[in-house]
Amino acid sequence: MTKFFQHRRWNGNMMPINKRLKRELKKNFAKYFFIGLVLFMGITIISAFFTATDGIMSTIESQQSDCNIEDANVTLVSQLSDDNISRLHEIGINDLEDTSYCDVTALDDSDYTMRVFRVRDSVDKLSLIEGELPANDKQIVLESKTASAKDLSVGDEIDVDGKNYTLSGIVAVVDYNNVLQTVSSGVSNLKTFGLGFVSKQAFDGLDSAKMTIQYSLTAEDEQSIDDAYNYLMDEEIAVNILKQSDNPRIKSISDKTNTLKAEVTLISVVFVLLMVFIFYAMTSASGKRQQSYWYIFLNGIYKMGNHSTLCTIAADYNFDWFCSWYDNRLFVVCRANW
Repeated sequence: MTKFFQHRRWNGNMMPINKRLKRELKKNFAKYFFIGLVLFMGITIISAFFTATDGIMSTIESQQSDCNIEDANVTLVSQLSDDNISRLHEIGINDLEDTSYCDVTALDDSDYTMRVFRVRDSVDKLSLIEGELPANDKQIVLESKTASAKDLSVGDEIDVDGKNYTLSGIVAVVDYNNVLQTVSSGVSNLKTFGLGFVSKQAFDGLDSAKMTIQYSLTAEDEQSIDDAYNYLMDEEIAVNILKQSDNPRIKSISDKTNTLKAEVTLISVVFVLLMVFIFYAMTSASGKRQQSYWYIFLNGIYKMGNHSTLCTIAADYNFDWFCSWYDNRLFVVCRANW
């Protein structure tokens, strides 16, 4: 290809091409400015969407790692014994946390249900946003969306199951990114359901008849989770198991974010195709083939030589040129075999 540009007929300057390009840009400045502006805005918006979704996913993953999110939770008919816990560790369960809860009325509203847990130590740990964790059995912390929905702030006095508590803090709850009362709820209703966390002493004072016994766990692998559940079933103490991958309270936000990212990717492809179409339509509006850059390039070559010279160059350098002439103007259809 270098030899092509060094051909004896190619020692003229590129001014004819440059002049034509400058005239084209000057003549249709508004058209090309509009295309450039739309392209810039589109790329900026799409980049912003990708940055936002990546930021959300990064935050979620970081929070899950810091809080040691569960691989699964299992609902039981009774508390685990020391022998049960030892056997589960042998099977491949790493961390085990009692995440039992009581559903009680709260906030002086008989239609409002608050799910009260004890503060966690190892699995699904709370992420403190404001204030502090309960220091005594008279304090409670609320999940952030729960507090926001009821316009509560640190220091407020609230009623939970007929007892008064001081709101000592606001927390994020990694296993309840989506505050669903049941996994089949689909959509959270923060006007009628929320989450609270109290000290171990305060939790033990709640009505045991309202308690659901649950343990959250982390495991070495998927098989360890299945083996643990089978063991608990054999012991006749397991009710059901909910793996992280099947838990809409955990996965719903990340799933929605991934869906949004896929949609933005599709929009990006459509945008590129649309820009190609717009550019083609606008540059072809005049209907003059000589405005194409191939014509400008080849016409410049022609003006420095002649038809036979151009064909000689094409033959010498393996270009497949098909040339025809209309009204003393060059029309070239080119397919380059590089």
